[in-house]
Amino acid sequence: MVINLAGYIAGIHIIGKILGEKWKVLSAFILAILPYFIMQCRFGLDCNLLVNMLTISLCLLCLALEHRKPWIFLLTGVFYGMTYYAYALSYIPNTLLLLLITIYLFKKEKSLFRQLLCVWIPAGIIAFPLVLMILINQFDLPQIQIGAVTITKLPGYRGSEFDFDLPTVLKNIGIVLASILSKDWIDYNAFAKYYTMYRVSVPFIILGFWNITKHAVRNLKNKNAGIDYSLFFWMVFILYFIFGCFLGGNAANVNKMNGIFFAQFFLLMWGIREIYDWIARKHVRWAGALIGLLCVIYAFDFLSFSYYYFVDYEDDIYPQYIFSDTYEGILEYLQENHLDDRQIYVYDHYSDPAYIYYMLGTECDPYEVNLPEYGTECIGNVCFGVPDEVEMSAVYIIRETCTDHIDWLREAGLEVQYAEGMYQCYYQNN
Repeated sequence: MVINLAGYIAGIHIIGKILGEKWKVLSAFILAILPYFIMQCRFGLDCNLLVNMLTISLCLLCLALEHRKPWIFLLTGVFYGMTYYAYALSYIPNTLLLLLITIYLFKKEKSLFRQLLCVWIPAGIIAFPLVLMILINQFDLPQIQIGAVTITKLPGYRGSEFDFDLPTVLKNIGIVLASILSKDWIDYNAFAKYYTMYRVSVPFIILGFWNITKHAVRNLKNKNAGIDYSLFFWMVFILYFIFGCFLGGNAANVNKMNGIFFAQFFLLMWGIREIYDWIARKHVRWAGALIGLLCVIYAFDFLSFSYYYFVDYEDDIYPQYIFSDTYEGILEYLQENHLDDRQIYVYDHYSDPAYIYYMLGTECDPYEVNLPEYGTECIGNVCFGVPDEVEMSAVYIIRETCTDHIDWLREAGLEVQYAEGMYQCYYQNN
């Protein structure tokens, strides 16, 4: 909540500084009601910290360049360094972004060298443990432990998610566009009816990108042009878009692309301003009427979205198949009824959540039950997954949405004996 409020304040401050104070008011209204920002700020997913941390860092950089105070440059570096910890997939685009901004600023004003060092040094110090972690995992080096600090060697490494196969990259262009403008394949990220920023926003985002690209080219060509903060967000959009195209596996989705979304909102506001200015040159009242009409459209979209999200959403989509409850109550029930010595199988849609929720519920030591590292699917007599054939003497803890497996158990003659949250417990009484 705190980081999202800080990101919101930083975002409308950026709009006010770059587009003008009257656009700050409109941006405060629109930013507060867009589906993406409402959903991501209520959803406690770790990677969603990136969009706000990046927005705050760039806002601080704009303030530092405006006031030229060394302590603001240092604070920018501190926040930028912490931004690396928001999401592993941001390492490359964030580093390229800081490098491109540094080159751009240095070309505009060579006297900024010392101030830019005040950004790079704290950012580098804070990010240094991550650099060590990348080196250890990329080059298969032994992990480092100094006191309570461990630079961990991981059994699975996020760097493997990048795919440099050209056909995959080209295919991903459409996936990235769909993810950031409309929705992805995950129903907790965005809804087909409302898109990430409502359907009405899409033409303004496209126009904003086209126009700011022309603006950026003119600024870069003009050696006498001053520093233009809008180019920072143009760079963010381009870098994160390219980064999304190189994602392998199940490709880009809304939460993997979350670093792009304030830059996309910036393009939206830029596009609205361009249309307003174009109409205002012909008729000022019509331009004002356009803004009024847009406010009405956004307000109706927001009311419709809010009703769906806060009323219908639970019945329509809940429970989410990726998320679940812990099931320590079932384990306690088995213990009380002297059934805990039987073979116990736990099944969720994925094997990983099944053992993660076991660990969360029982609060066991993760170093002692590091299943990927030890290459096992069991903790004692509790196994995650089901056998090929039903073992009538075993106990089965099954997620309630796994209907195929529930039918499989019932056809074998087992019935639910106990239930808690999203899990049902099946076994045969002796």
